[in-house]
Amino acid sequence: SDDGGTNYELTGKGKVCEKEALTLKVKPDVEEAGMSYTWTTGVAGTANGNTYTIGENVLNDDKTFIIEGVNPNGCKGTTKYDLTVNKYPNTKIKWDNKCAGENVTVEIENASNNAQYNWEWTIGSETKTASNTRYVTQQLTDDTNFKVTASGNGCTKDNDTLVTVKKNPSFKLKPDSISFCKNGSPISITATSTDPYTYKWTEGSTELKTDNTTTTSTLDNRQPSRNTRYVVEATSADKCHTKDTAVVTVISLPKPSIHKEGAPCVGNTIKWTAIGQTGSTYKWYVNNEEIEHGPSTHSGISFIVGGAGDAELSVRISEGFNDNGVTIAVEEHPAHSTNCS
Repeated sequence: SDDGGTNYELTGKGKVCEKEALTLKVKPDVEEAGMSYTWTTGVAGTANGNTYTIGENVLNDDKTFIIEGVNPNGCKGTTKYDLTVNKYPNTKIKWDNKCAGENVTVEIENASNNAQYNWEWTIGSETKTASNTRYVTQQLTDDTNFKVTASGNGCTKDNDTLVTVKKNPSFKLKPDSISFCKNGSPISITATSTDPYTYKWTEGSTELKTDNTTTTSTLDNRQPSRNTRYVVEATSADKCHTKDTAVVTVISLPKPSIHKEGAPCVGNTIKWTAIGQTGSTYKWYVNNEEIEHGPSTHSGISFIVGGAGDAELSVRISEGFNDNGVTIAVEEHPAHSTNCS
């Protein structure tokens, strides 16, 4: 006879997470001798008397289980068991591929469909936790691992993803700091890189030149009259940018003078003294031959005027930076008389 299921009850979880293993068992735990059971499940599993086992990765949606038991006397009973299969939270993430140094928003795909869940984010070694935080925004300077742990309806799921960023251009600027004497020889500045970039050079708001897709870009023939900053911006094929600046310090020209002591008479000693800026260096010349090797801080030098056959005597000093100075000259013509004064 059929007892309508009053004698049988299935034990097990009433709710499980998808793909979770499950074991159902008929009560009482002690199986009555001679009982036989028939399982109607609609899902693959293993029946073993009053027990039905379902392995992992099988359950995907809600199921109804019907168990029929028949005792040795031919009496039978049935029980229906409804199983709720909860979906795991979605942990698949997406992000915009930004350049290094920019803010990147990492978010759960289709998160609006998972509003009942909570997400905990671990970014590198930093943990950010908030209820129902479906996205995080972080400034990334390099590829960074994001771990998200989603939980809800008793189900928890992790996902580790390496969030990548586009690399910024890398190049060397030489020289990046220059001291330049006003009206000196023109200077050049060069940017070099391993990968090809587009280089744009500017001075203030003025664009000076652009070189497309190259590993070497040179700004030639610059002769600034004041302190100047030359900015070069490299742009990669991924539209990422890096800037660097060459600073040119313009040094004003010195204004030296020469003070003379003594008359240009044969046999006399004449002393010339250079008068210039503090810290200046000097080179001394007589008849266009350097006689005080420099750069030197010597500001004075003396000579004995020779006889009547001496050639023209001239003295000059060069005061300045890296030989780019101002030269002044004085000419002395020794008198051809021993009684001059």
